[in-house]
Amino acid sequence: MGKISDVIVIGGGPAGLLSCLWLQKLGISYTLIEKENFPRGKACADTITSKAIRRLNEIDESIIPEMLAKGTLKPMHGATFSSKAGSHFTINFRWLNNEENQFSCYSIERGEFDNFLLNKLKGHPLSNILTGCEVKSVNTQGDHCTVTTADAQTSQSKLVIVATGSNANPLSKELRAHPKGEDIAVGIRAYYKHLDVDGDYSHLYVVKEHMPAAFYITPLSDGIYNVNFVIRKDVVNNKKLNLKTEFANFIETHPILKGKFSDATRVSQFQGSSLALGTKKRVLYGDRYMIAGDTAGLIDLITANGIPQAMLSGKLAALQAQACINANNFSQEFLSAYQSKLYKAVKGELSVGRFINPLLKYKFINHFLLGTLNYFSDKGSKNSTLGDLIYTKRPLLLLVSPSFYYRLIRRN
Repeated sequence: MGKISDVIVIGGGPAGLLSCLWLQKLGISYTLIEKENFPRGKACADTITSKAIRRLNEIDESIIPEMLAKGTLKPMHGATFSSKAGSHFTINFRWLNNEENQFSCYSIERGEFDNFLLNKLKGHPLSNILTGCEVKSVNTQGDHCTVTTADAQTSQSKLVIVATGSNANPLSKELRAHPKGEDIAVGIRAYYKHLDVDGDYSHLYVVKEHMPAAFYITPLSDGIYNVNFVIRKDVVNNKKLNLKTEFANFIETHPILKGKFSDATRVSQFQGSSLALGTKKRVLYGDRYMIAGDTAGLIDLITANGIPQAMLSGKLAALQAQACINANNFSQEFLSAYQSKLYKAVKGELSVGRFINPLLKYKFINHFLLGTLNYFSDKGSKNSTLGDLIYTKRPLLLLVSPSFYYRLIRRN
């Protein structure tokens, strides 16, 4: 029998790690079980946005300065978007909390990011960390939880937080969600050197042939570039696409990208991932368990970013764990408060994706969106109004406001 803790957290990504950091902060003992040994690579856009920065600062304001001192964080000045060759528009990121020289976005390899946070947990008296341990079963029946790993180790707790990402869920089959292909994206990532792109901006290219699909380039430190190709799963299935083939074809046939990659060298293997989109609600709780992070389906369809939502879910799961322990109540009914608070908190961030996702099956909607992007690309816009979509708490209300489009057109 392994160590008995108040909470078992399964998964060492942003959701699981933030759960543990908050549990420490709240004085709650935990066991973290992670399948891989750290540091380990992870298919991701490798971007930490303002919301993620704020959630780290809630835990410890020294985290960002420490990562900057290590040279693992690269400040990002903005993002460029292109839906056609030779044209693009740019959104310049605003200072964090409007404080000059305080960047609101950084790039960092996910392996480095997760490993840094894991090291923050090590040695704490409330912490028990098991890496290189694959979970085989989770039993939440009765008056405690039992988690069994592949090597037959068992750990017990009062509660389990599952944060294993989009690719896996160790809960029994009857507890797993089965979202449709339109609620899942798939992607592949590889690292490159010697790309001819602006190293201070992330770059997004719309793949109009396979919408909704996008090609992302994120500059990292040391001259490395993260190159991602992401597409909705139903499009892949219906067209029987091979992601590596489409990845290569997009570079080779794009009039601009093929030049930017002419001297490029791939310096990593391709790594793939499934992304559970935040386009539908899932059941995220039951007797003695909660589901957090990508496992909960919190990735934004528009940006393919799930790290801020994952961090928030980790925090809220830890706070709910505290409430359960104080009330000695670990029932499904009591744990329902976690899902209610989480969905209320991420409603604004995921609202546009939820609204637009079912409409993307109609060709005229895709044509309209491409036409709109082409308009701003042709203008070469650096329109600050576009940035409002990133920073507003209610972007869907902005998108249905005539005044928003008036300001966009007037400033171009």
